[in-house]
Amino acid sequence: MPDSPKADVLILTKNGGPLFRRVLPAVLAQRAPWPFTVCVWDSGSTDGTLEFSRSLPVRVETLAPGDFQHGRTRNLAMSRAIGEFGVFLTQDALPVDDQWLLRLVTACEAAPD
Repeated sequence: MPDSPKADVLILTKNGGPLFRRVLPAVLAQRAPWPFTVCVWDSGSTDGTLEFSRSLPVRVETLAPGDFQHGRTRNLAMSRAIGEFGVFLTQDALPVDDQWLLRLVTACEAAPD
């Protein structure tokens, strides 16, 4: 399927704060020769993180705060990813530039082991 994303960027959030308002646009500004998706998994934000995420062209999933577990939630997010690569990013990790995702996927393709 030609329009399938090459990568899914998966971001787990809860009250991401002002920094997340910089992180998400920086992720969306990534330049790559292939499509990618961004999915925010929110576990009970009360600071506007959820509303901000929904205002941008990303997929948003929610889960109850009591259902969040670091490993289990990441496994769930990855199980719903549709790209060839799943890339986890924390809510406070600001990409250094607009080619961070391209370089990461390219490195994985160059050394598949």
